[in-house]
Amino acid sequence: MGDVSLETAVREMEEELGIFADTEYFKKLFTVISEATGETEKFGKFICREFQDVYLVNIEQVEKSASAPLEIQVADGEVEEAK
Repeated sequence: MGDVSLETAVREMEEELGIFADTEYFKKLFTVISEATGETEKFGKFICREFQDVYLVNIEQVEKSASAPLEIQVADGEVEEAK
């Protein structure tokens, strides 16, 4: 909570794809504003409003700077699609 989006993107890419890349490889493309509503038994009704920053990482550039070939390891249940 309170993370800068770029720091979060770096951390999430490492956690969910098994790839670490310095921030220099991330290019911010755009921000999406989203809103979802729901209800939980414990807390009742809620509205979740988010700003979601979308970044592009050229994995070939990251791989050129790495000491070994990169292996993408998609985290089960965390990643919807990887291209």
